[in-house]
Amino acid sequence: MTMDRFVDTPSKRRCAWVVLTACLLFAGAVQNGKLGLSILPVERYDELFELLSSRTLSGSYLSRTIYTVISQASITPWIIAKAVFASLQFFEISLIVITGGFLFMKGKDSKSRRWLYVGLSSFVILLLLCIWCVCQGLSAVSLNMVIDQLHIIGLLLIVQSGFQMLTCLGAIYCCIMYDYLPAMRVTVEYIEE
Repeated sequence: MTMDRFVDTPSKRRCAWVVLTACLLFAGAVQNGKLGLSILPVERYDELFELLSSRTLSGSYLSRTIYTVISQASITPWIIAKAVFASLQFFEISLIVITGGFLFMKGKDSKSRRWLYVGLSSFVILLLLCIWCVCQGLSAVSLNMVIDQLHIIGLLLIVQSGFQMLTCLGAIYCCIMYDYLPAMRVTVEYIEE
């Protein structure tokens, strides 16, 4: 029995791609969850600046994007779009490439792919809500209003990351149980001439 047996048909390769995409999305959700948990305890001015200097912010794509946006003199849609692309690092670029391959993958639309579409959609909605909260925080007149917006962002991150983790686990479960196990019943015979 060779390793080829696990990916020797298009349906098995699609399943492997779905599992890889789900694992990467799960890792991104863990980063966002850690960021949300680090934002929630902030209550005072010194804690806010301690958070800004922590390594947690540099590890999350959303925090890098938000930090780039708030460091600008004015906010326009062009500046937000520039920040979205300037904040990309290797992990996010590989996630985009693999997820892009997943989105354009041919084959039947399965339950596992629907789970991942829901997870991806929730991330896009989260990004838009966080940018809206940042804009609200930038127009705040007191530090307490800024901290309130940070708490909202932290709660959004925690809820969305939990939801995205569940969708990723649902995608992996559906892929293995409904797509991969039936595909493993197919045996490919190689004919040598």
